Parts: sequence; structure tokens; C-alpha cells
Amino acid sequence: MELTEEKLKKLLVDPGHVSSVDFEEIAELAKEKETEIGRLLVDRGIIDDDNLGKIIADAIGFPFISLKKANIEEISNAFLAYIPEVVAQSQRAVVFREKSGVLSLATNNPDNYEFVKHLEKTTGCKVEVYYATPFAIDMALRRYSGDLQREARMLIDEIKQKPESAEQTVVQLVNLLFEHGYENIASDIHVEPLEEGCIVRFRVDGTLFRVLDYPKELHERLVSRIKILSRLRTDERAAPQDGRFDYKAGAGAEIDVRVSILPTTEGENVVMRLLMQQGKRFTIDGLGLLEEDLKKIKKNAKKPWGMIMVVGPTGSGKTTTLYGVLQLLNDPSVNIMTVEDPVEYNMNGIQQTQVNLKKNLTFATGLRSIVRQDPDIIMVGEIRDEETVNMAAVAVHQIGRLTTETRLMDRIAPVKGTN
Repeated sequence: MELTEEKLKKLLVDPGHVSSVDFEEIAELAKEKETEIGRLLVDRGIIDDDNLGKIIADAIGFPFISLKKANIEEISNAFLAYIPEVVAQSQRAVVFREKSGVLSLATNNPDNYEFVKHLEKTTGCKVEVYYATPFAIDMALRRYSGDLQREARMLIDEIKQKPESAEQTVVQLVNLLFEHGYENIASDIHVEPLEEGCIVRFRVDGTLFRVLDYPKELHERLVSRIKILSRLRTDERAAPQDGRFDYKAGAGAEIDVRVSILPTTEGENVVMRLLMQQGKRFTIDGLGLLEEDLKKIKKNAKKPWGMIMVVGPTGSGKTTTLYGVLQLLNDPSVNIMTVEDPVEYNMNGIQQTQVNLKKNLTFATGLRSIVRQDPDIIMVGEIRDEETVNMAAVAVHQIGRLTTETRLMDRIAPVKGTN
């Protein structure tokens, strides 16, 4: 279901979910690209996909289903069998649950009554219709075209059958990992050698999922391809290496890939962090926090003094949370500065500094310089040592004193904790 531009603008701009300037800019771009406004709003990070879905579902009078939470991977072949692939693709619909003779149908075209009645007639089941966003439906429909294991197995078999074309096939295999990583909203891709073979794992919402197994004789070729992309030494296998490269996903999204390679007893272990480049924005409201916790964070973030520390394991959302807080505080009347390693996302209106050990630009030295830049809000990417801890405390003290002397409503910012 595609709402008119006027209706969508009323739903998003009037309540303040999206600014008028952002909406008009995206609406113009949507006309040029001949695509949906809502899809572009999500792609550019202006609004969270689930939030957009809830707003539209409420407006059209259907319950909303977040297929991310329902876990698309649990949409079994039995569910897919209720609707043939060609029909599912054309009707933009997929069955995601069956219980006591009732089918739960996710679609971004929920008022397609003829199709719903036809499905009830052919299956003999009652159909409950839920609204899902176009992006979520796209992800769900990919279940028809096969999973990563099956697509990768075809490429691996091709390498065995046609050794002369192995190099090009390995390129396709690595691209396949990035495409599936992007589609599954993975923050990291792990390529790991084990004693008996090798595996690939995706970190999604902080949890690692084993998504692929492949023969060990293929591992060196995969690592070499990643090294070539990262402009690293392909002949160096005994020392750690770090690199980066840009990758364009099939959907046109630009991904900044940060690569870490570490020698282990079984071979080189590769971890790749996937960072979206396309103007992604973060809102504290879109993080899925409990209402009570959200109120606490907003209240404390807006205080004119103090320090907020965010701690947690890798992939738990520390950086995303902090960027959400900074977006909340981002205003032309304040000077926001950060020191990060790496700068994961560029944020308009905020001065971000990248740690550079070769130039002796550490968290501590960066902080020492920032306090001389008349900051109102500071974000420190990590606290790893005593010097950074002390400097962070000094920064809070100095800016707090400036607040008292100048009688300005200065604020001291979030400081990200260690893993």
C-alpha cells in the first residue's frame, strides 16, 4: 500500500516524526529515483523502519508486525508453501505464522481483500492480516530465493568443478557474504578457521549467528580476496593486519568495511565491521528502549552537568546509543565534539576526531585538545586506560567550571565505556 505524498507528509511531519525540510528533500529524490518516499526515509536513516511501519499501520487501521522481531529465519518452508513464490512476489505477502487453523499474513498491501479471500478459500484457514513495511517484506520474500548456505554451496561446487575460474567465483562468494550481511543488518562478519573446517558468523543485534560452513582449503583464497579489497599484504600471514574498504551493496547502500586479520593456530581469523555510510541518523526514540528507561536517559542527557557512561559487550549497541543521545542534544547553540576509534558514522553539526596512534592522537591527548576548543558536549569513544579516565574527569571539571563562570547552559556528554 502506497500512501499519497500528501497523506504521508501529514502523518510524519505534523506530529514531528520527520522535519519538513527532510521530507521535501526526500520526496523530490523519490520522484527522481522513481521509488517510494518511505523507503528512502528509512534508507537515509531519517526514521526507523519499525517506527514508520507503526505510524502507517495505525493510520490504515491494521495491526503492525515487525518481522525483525518475529525472526524472518523462522519463516519455515511450510509457511512459504501456503503462497507460491510468484504469487507472493506479486502480492507482496508472506505467511509468517500458523496456529489453530489461523494464518498470520504479513503484507505492505493489507487492503487487498480479493487476495486474502482467495487465500482463505485455497487453504481452508482464516487469515489475519498484518501490515509490514516494504523493507521487511523484501527481506521475508528472500526466503523463497534460498538462504546463504545454499547459494554459497553452489559457488563452492563451481570452484571444485572449474578450478580455472576459481578466482572469479571466490569474488562472487565474498560479495555474497556482504550482500547477506547487509540484508540481515549484521554489524560484523566473522570468517573463522577451525580444526575441521571454516565458518562464517554474522553478529545481528549483538548476537553471533553461524550462517555458513565451508571447506578449509578455500579459506586462504577468501582471506586473500579480503586482503586485496583492503589493500593489505597478501604474503603476510604471521602478523596482524588492519584495513578498510568501501563496498556498494545491491540496494545501492554504501558500506564502510573495517577489516581486522589475526593469525591463529588454525589460520588467519578475519572480522569485518560493517558501517553504513549513507547519511544514517540515530534517534534515541528508535532504539527500542523501555519508556521508563527512555525518560531517564533523556532527563539525564539534558542536565547541564555530569557524565553518562555506556558499557556492554561488543555489538550490544553502545555506539548507536551514544549517537542517539548526541542526536538528541545536537543543536546549533552548542558545540559538540567527539574523539572516536573509529568514527563510525559522520554526523552533521558535530566535530568528530579520529584517533591516530601514529600521530600520537590518542583518546587522552584528543580529550586534552578538545577541552581547549570551547566544547559544550564531549563524547569519548572508549576508556581503556588510567590516563583517559583522569582526562575525562578533568574535562567534566573544566567544562563544569566554565558553566559556572559564564552562566551558560553547557552540557557534559556521554562517555562510552570499555567492552
